[in-house]
Amino acid sequence: MSQLQDLTRCLLAAGYAARPDRQYLLYTQDGVLISKLWTGDSFGEEELVATSVRPDSSAAILADADDRVIIGITASSTLAAFQYDEDEEEWIQDGALSAYNVHEKGRLSACYTADHRICIVFQNGSGALVHIEETEVDSEGSLDEGAGWTATVLKKASDPLPGTPISTVLDDNGLHVFYVSAADQRVHHLHGGETWADEEMFDQTLGPLQGLVVSTNREKGRFEAYVVTADKAVLQVEDGGDKRELGKVDDNGKLVPSTTAECFFFFYYFFYAF
Repeated sequence: MSQLQDLTRCLLAAGYAARPDRQYLLYTQDGVLISKLWTGDSFGEEELVATSVRPDSSAAILADADDRVIIGITASSTLAAFQYDEDEEEWIQDGALSAYNVHEKGRLSACYTADHRICIVFQNGSGALVHIEETEVDSEGSLDEGAGWTATVLKKASDPLPGTPISTVLDDNGLHVFYVSAADQRVHHLHGGETWADEEMFDQTLGPLQGLVVSTNREKGRFEAYVVTADKAVLQVEDGGDKRELGKVDDNGKLVPSTTAECFFFFYYFFYAF
């Protein structure tokens, strides 16, 4: 049961970083960006990150042993990155990302590259998916001093649905971007390397989604999607089409399971895939 609820918290949050022993969860209600630490039993530390983000917008947190970086959307619908300054004891915004405009319904996802550079995928003002990547980092790792970014419009994407949730996965084959296409209301898989290619992740129409997270099932060697549908059903869908309903989210944001404890095994891959 606890892993089901952990999964649901991640899907419903503005952004998250999942670890075996904790979760960092982001919330953007009322234009305020807050980071909360979930320890497995209760919420622990709560931090105010910014006071002028787009209400109910998506965000992403990149957390490792030494640092945390949060990517968000400002009230004026531009990208922003925030890094905690230990000396000032506050979150500092990187001004360089303000050059990138986000669709009024647009969402984002972020991950680290293999050499620990920040990679962001978002939906721009025209509805296209854009991949931006950090190209320079100063000697102390500060985002604000000397960080440069390169942008690539992902032209191979198949008509991204305005406001589509976006999920990113980085593996040995490169960057994988998952989103919902307006053309067929299906989850598409856009993968990069030397060239980009787009394909349906599975041949099932799920319609508009409230949340989408894709992870790698290492034992099976394929991707798995976890989604929240418009009617608040939480589904697990394997690459290829096998679908399982895990339950429905109630009015308090908790999952009412529709499966037995036998399914808990599958969540191992979700929490160890990041």
